[in-house]
Amino acid sequence: MARYYVLDLSEDFRRELRETLAEMVNPVEVHLFLSKGGCETCDDTLRLLKAFEEEAPTRDGEKLLKLNIYYKESDGEKFSEFKVERVPTVAFLGGEVRWTGIPAGEEIRALVEVIMRISEDESGLEDTTKEALKGLKGRVHIETIITPSCPYCPYAVLLAHMFAYEAWKQGNPVILSEAVEAYENPRYSRQVWCYERAQHSYQRLPSVRRRTI
Repeated sequence: MARYYVLDLSEDFRRELRETLAEMVNPVEVHLFLSKGGCETCDDTLRLLKAFEEEAPTRDGEKLLKLNIYYKESDGEKFSEFKVERVPTVAFLGGEVRWTGIPAGEEIRALVEVIMRISEDESGLEDTTKEALKGLKGRVHIETIITPSCPYCPYAVLLAHMFAYEAWKQGNPVILSEAVEAYENPRYSRQVWCYERAQHSYQRLPSVRRRTI
């Protein structure tokens, strides 16, 4: 697979990232699921997330952004615990918020914002929405199909992820929000698009589907 994204880890990028993450309030854990073989974007995803950890601020000798790394070949229990089937996967909050595929290109904006909002303990949602999520019944899976070059995708991903985060905060973790990178998961993405065509609701990216699980 030819690289279809730009991975900018330059000093300018790192400086901007460092300045943004400097405003972190509370520690945040990110869980990265990889494979040692057969994964063309795992190495870049690891480089990206390590850059985030390196540029995060330190408090009492500990980074406020803690990166946990798991490999399919040796950490099967963690894959099962988080219900991760594809790599790379970047997960927060026990896996309720995740990217399946590298969150590169435009998606870096959503990744930064998710980290900051979790750190600040604030989803940014309206009070009425927060109250509704508190009483939501049933298990819901929100799938957002994205590409690194899509300028609108980060906004859709952020909103879906904040629904999951707020429900989790309210003690009602019934929403799984998953951003699925289309190029890395073409068969899965086609299934969603075919479903939308059948429902006469096909749309351009980002493509969002909600289903009960």
